[in-house]
This record gives sequence, structure tokens and C-alpha cells, in this order.
Amino acid sequence: MGLFNTWKKVMFDPLEFYEKLPKKIGYREPSIFFLKIQAITLALMYLLWLIIGAFFMLIFGAVGGPVGMLGDGFIGLIFLFALLLYPILLLFSWGMLFVSAGITHLFVLIFGGKQGYMETFKSIAYAMAPAVFSVIPIVNWAAGIYTIVLQVMGIKHRQKLSWGKSVAVILIPIAVLFVFLIIGYMVFIFSMFATSLAAGIGGLP
Repeated sequence: MGLFNTWKKVMFDPLEFYEKLPKKIGYREPSIFFLKIQAITLALMYLLWLIIGAFFMLIFGAVGGPVGMLGDGFIGLIFLFALLLYPILLLFSWGMLFVSAGITHLFVLIFGGKQGYMETFKSIAYAMAPAVFSVIPIVNWAAGIYTIVLQVMGIKHRQKLSWGKSVAVILIPIAVLFVFLIIGYMVFIFSMFATSLAAGIGGLP
């Protein structure tokens, strides 16, 4: 259908899209779709950074002298580094797509899905369509939520699971990750507090 038509179908008619997605489609088509969406998203992010960088360059330029030259050079190096990282970030995100689909498929198997890893992969890959809005503040939250909704729809239709099981397949890994992040944050705060307390006690006469 082409990138735009596929994106539009996923965004505005996902139930029909996932239901009529041919089973013969393998990894190639969803991977290409995912990489194109990621490439556009990264390009938009870089454009935002460029605008912010140009703003700071104007500020440093107004300062003038060595400070202005140093600021311009530093910002230029950041942009050069970002451009060099562009293909690496795309490849990394593609690899993480396989990992994410693998984790999701583990829960698909737990809840009785029997359509194979490839169907889970398709569901997760095409569900990344809203990512193009992730660079917009506030809207990025809605894009993230809609991505989860699309994943649920994809799992429901491609793995032939009930709505309840499909929701559980997607939300349980997210909940587990959230719990681990909370625990990690609490451990970090506690270790910082313990270090500060020990330093305070050690400084007492």
C-alpha cells in the first residue's frame, strides 16, 4: 500500500488492517515499515534539536569572543555526533523491536496464543505508527497510549486471543517494567541517603 497508506490504515482503521493483514507477510514488510517510521521520527527529533541548537547559537553569537566561538564549535560537534549516530540508532531500535516482540510473545504463549512469533512481531512493528508524534510535547503521551492500544488490537487479531487476554499480554510486561523502575529508583535514593548519612556521621568529632 505504500508507507503513507499503510500508516493511515493502521492509525485510523487498525481493526480492519490487522484482520486483513495477509498471513504470508513475513519479517520484511513490517520491518521496513518500522524502520521508515523510526527514520522519520528521528529526523523530526533532529529537526527539533536543530531549532533549539540554532537558538543557542544565536545566544552564543550575541556574546561574541572566545565564548561565542566555543559555543558554536560545541553545538556543531553535537550535530555531527548526532548524524553519525543516526544509522546506529535505527539499527539498535530494529534490534529492540525483535526483543520487545520476543518478550510480548512469551506472554502470548502464557495466555494460549498459538499463531507463532511472526504474528506477534507484525503486531508490535505496525503498532509503532503513532511514534511520529512522539517528538511533540504532551501529544507524545497520547501517542504512547495509542501505541499500546494498537498493540492490543494487533495481538487480539493476529494471535486469536480474547480482548481481556490481549490486554493482559501487553500491559503485564509494562507493569513489570514499571515496578522494576520504581524499585531501582527507591534503591538509588536509599543508597544516596545512606551514603550521605554515613558521610555525616563520619564527619562528627
